[in-house]
Amino acid sequence: MGFFGDSTQEREVKALIHEAHDIMQKLIQDYRKNEEVTFSGKSYIFRMGDTVNKLFEKSSNMSTSKNMTLQVVVDGQPLSLMAAKMAFIHFIRDFERMTGENFSLKYS
Repeated sequence: MGFFGDSTQEREVKALIHEAHDIMQKLIQDYRKNEEVTFSGKSYIFRMGDTVNKLFEKSSNMSTSKNMTLQVVVDGQPLSLMAAKMAFIHFIRDFERMTGENFSLKYS
């Protein structure tokens, strides 16, 4: 956080974390409800992959210390940028193994 608050890049990264988290929740709910990947589930997979790719692109020039210290609150819990990126990749890989559906990730 800068002297006058978060930079534009930091705000964009935080918004992408929230967006990816929201899409992930919708994907989980859809999969639990239908017990298979539906058309809407495939839409969530595409959107989540796209959002996670944007998150990695937006944060690619941030230092390691910035990745560790940039905090966002998700479900009432503080989460670093690094932890969020790792959590999304772990979720995506687990979901791919479980369902056979692939996310189009540029980074992993």
